[in-house]
Amino acid sequence: MIIDKFFKLGEKITKNDPKRTLDFNYYLLWIMFLAFFSILVGNVIDFVKFQRLQNLGWAVVMFAILWFQYQGLVQTYQARKMFKQGSKEKDQTKQEMLKEFEKTKK
Repeated sequence: MIIDKFFKLGEKITKNDPKRTLDFNYYLLWIMFLAFFSILVGNVIDFVKFQRLQNLGWAVVMFAILWFQYQGLVQTYQARKMFKQGSKEKDQTKQEMLKEFEKTKK
């Protein structure tokens, strides 16, 4: 529920601009990834210190969550990359169209 509030906050901040929304979601995923990674490190350190299986179990759970977070980061990065390439291609085609129009105008 809290994560949904962050995404809704992102919609307000980005004003539903697709590029800004994609960037906001990417950075939010990084923040969540780093938070779960710090929990994983804490559980591994506690397991080494106290030799409790409970800490090892939570470390395994955090590792599984991190795996899914990593996959989300990769997909979001690829989407951002494709979006940026698509916008560059659109700009190039607009410029080419303007050049062609100017040639026919002369």
